[in-house]
Amino acid sequence: MKAVVNKICKWCGEAAPKHWPYQCRENPNKNKAIHRIIRTRGKEAENWAMIRKSWFVAHPQDSYECYSCGKTLLPVATTLDHVIPRSNAKNYANRHEFDNLKPCCWSCNYEKGSKHG
Repeated sequence: MKAVVNKICKWCGEAAPKHWPYQCRENPNKNKAIHRIIRTRGKEAENWAMIRKSWFVAHPQDSYECYSCGKTLLPVATTLDHVIPRSNAKNYANRHEFDNLKPCCWSCNYEKGSKHG
């Protein structure tokens, strides 16, 4: 029987099942690693990451309000919801219009799914 070897994170010294080195809060290259992961997921994921970043730059605030339930959210916990779902957008160019994106909490965004409004 082969023994399970837990690798140690080179940044903080914790065991690998807890987290991987690219996820470690002590990793000085964390943002580079995350962007590398986004690039491997495809062009659409990279486009969405840029659109999301642009939306937050265009709408800078200390906190956001979920348009569905009204909960106050920190920017880190804020997701962007497509009011008209991406699957229902007739014109691809209009799928990521800033007018179609609203700040939303994760639970409301997940619950809404591909439903309209």
